[in-house]
Amino acid sequence: MNISTLSLFLVFIGGGLGSVARFLFSKWITTPSSDFPTATFVTNFLACVILGILANYLGEAKQESEKLLAALFMTGFCGGFSTFSTLNLETFKLIQDQSYQTAFVYCFSNVVLGFVGIAIGFWFIGLFK
Repeated sequence: MNISTLSLFLVFIGGGLGSVARFLFSKWITTPSSDFPTATFVTNFLACVILGILANYLGEAKQESEKLLAALFMTGFCGGFSTFSTLNLETFKLIQDQSYQTAFVYCFSNVVLGFVGIAIGFWFIGLFK
């Protein structure tokens, strides 16, 4: 496996930008009156839509420039923007608080809507092909 220094750098930059975008987005969308982790839920869905668009556009990357864009945006930005570990931590905390129904709905709907987000991304790019 040959991983270029440029690819690693682009993943690093994309991951940082995605993490900052997630942090700012989470501060913007947080609803403190609800025990449902809305910010993470919406962020994960958006990350899946973005990843679906990019995967449909760059998924079969053959040219080096496409591979570099995939490293920057798919692996880097979407990896930094999505919040799988946060999803699991928030689900764990809901279970600790004995909010079993909310924990189930939150976890299940993240997985299902994540899949739907990927499909929407593929559909959206398909409109322009």
